[in-house]
Amino acid sequence: MAKQRTRRNRPKSPNPKSRQPAPAYAASNSTALFGIPVRNSVLTFIGIAVLAVTFMVLYSSIFDMKVDLNGDNLNYYYLAKNIKERGTYALYFDTAQTPHSHFPPGYPFIISIFMHISDSVRFVKLLNGFFLLASSILLFLTFRKFSVSIFMAFASAFALLPNGVYLKFSTIMMSEVPFLFLSTLSIYLISRSDLSKPVYKNTPFILSIAALYVAYLTRSQGIALLPGFLLFFFMKKKWSYIPASIGLFALFSVPWSIRNAAAGVSSGYVGQLLSKNPYKPELGPIDILGLLERVVSNAQRYLDKEIPKSLINSLQVTYSGDDFQRWTYWWIGAIALAFVVTGIISIRKNRPLLIGYLGGTLGILLLWPEVWTGPRFIAPVLPFLIFALLQGVKTLFDFLLEKVVQSKIRFNALLFIPFIILLNNQGIKELQAAAQEKEYYQNFQRFFELAASVQNENLNGQLTVASRKPEFFYHFSQTPSVSFLRTNNEEDLLNHLRENKVDLVVVDQLGFKDTHRYLVPAIENNPQHFQYIRKTETPETFLFRFIP
Repeated sequence: MAKQRTRRNRPKSPNPKSRQPAPAYAASNSTALFGIPVRNSVLTFIGIAVLAVTFMVLYSSIFDMKVDLNGDNLNYYYLAKNIKERGTYALYFDTAQTPHSHFPPGYPFIISIFMHISDSVRFVKLLNGFFLLASSILLFLTFRKFSVSIFMAFASAFALLPNGVYLKFSTIMMSEVPFLFLSTLSIYLISRSDLSKPVYKNTPFILSIAALYVAYLTRSQGIALLPGFLLFFFMKKKWSYIPASIGLFALFSVPWSIRNAAAGVSSGYVGQLLSKNPYKPELGPIDILGLLERVVSNAQRYLDKEIPKSLINSLQVTYSGDDFQRWTYWWIGAIALAFVVTGIISIRKNRPLLIGYLGGTLGILLLWPEVWTGPRFIAPVLPFLIFALLQGVKTLFDFLLEKVVQSKIRFNALLFIPFIILLNNQGIKELQAAAQEKEYYQNFQRFFELAASVQNENLNGQLTVASRKPEFFYHFSQTPSVSFLRTNNEEDLLNHLRENKVDLVVVDQLGFKDTHRYLVPAIENNPQHFQYIRKTETPETFLFRFIP
């Protein structure tokens, strides 16, 4: 009893830390903001509000009312219009209503849904702005799933908004911004999935694969998400989720595959990918050696031009001509990639997902035809590259503060915000200046003027016009339009015009070489089939009547 009493009365070892109540901000759901503890839910709300206000200020200053001079955006628009009004996937201005296969159907289907509200070009352009705002908010929430601070997640999401690449795409009818939203949604859903559940009970997982497939239908490079998911499940040892991901993706693919089989079409991207030059089909398919040379050339270009230009919009890059330099900003690209790798290594949670997505996308881009230049192809993964880059910079500063300065203070990612704005300031100014311009470049202006004049003459709606940019000609003339065949065989070119019942042919000055490479020689060598009608002011755009 004495022994028991001694044990019972023995005082416990003092532990002041365990006896003192933890301060409220020490809980995992709070973060210190300028030394003041604030709940993460409040900080998240403030972050979303700041993103929304920043977007509205920037977007209202750079929104361009004009139609973008990239013809793809009008093709997307008229594919969507055809879906809405005719229920088929074909170009609205194509009188033959040929089943379309070149552009993936995801973005046109998305537009067609919103066209029930309005089918004006301005509304569709604004829709992409909405997707940019939604993407930045979703990225903010997604980056938190990688176990970084709320300030790092916010700074990385904020970096999307002033970036000139995304601001431009948010005002034109292209698939880059909707694709970013869908791919981020897929990653966000997979990061929220409870992988302890059976596959069939994991609703977020099923929805994430569905979002992945819609992203793939929006841009073919969305397939890069799949290896990211598979690597993630492999590292997590969730074996059942690997075949489930592949099986669900294949299942979702069935309806579109049936449509293509019934229409007798296949993806136009596959043929372009395997060609030496998609704009010179006569060069034929690429061989293994050519493909290896393409990979090396693309790797050099992305390191030297695309990545630096995407991060610092004020940089001037050229891809051809007298001012072309093969090596210009490679050191910026190398430093950026070094920080990206450092950032990825420092990210502990969901890291395989990030590695798989970035690696899969960059791998696909290295196979892309070299003539497809510009930052638009890297745009879908740019926010994730920036996220890893900023995390890498923060990791370096934290190391220096701890090991060199021997300070307990850690680098706050909010300090990135002024530098993000500074690096993108020039790009914003250029977009603001472009939005202020009321007219198009003169060569396009003459092309559009000629189209408008044809509309005035086409009162009976019986004319069909062949031009280098049929989507633009139709938009400004409302006259059925087709393109000409890219071939050196003049008889094949003439037969193509006959088959499409072409009445008028336009020789433009838009700067595309194939007009003067294929169409002009056919006109000059076959004067009996082409009757000159008129031309515009300089730069001269010519109109001919085609005589079959």
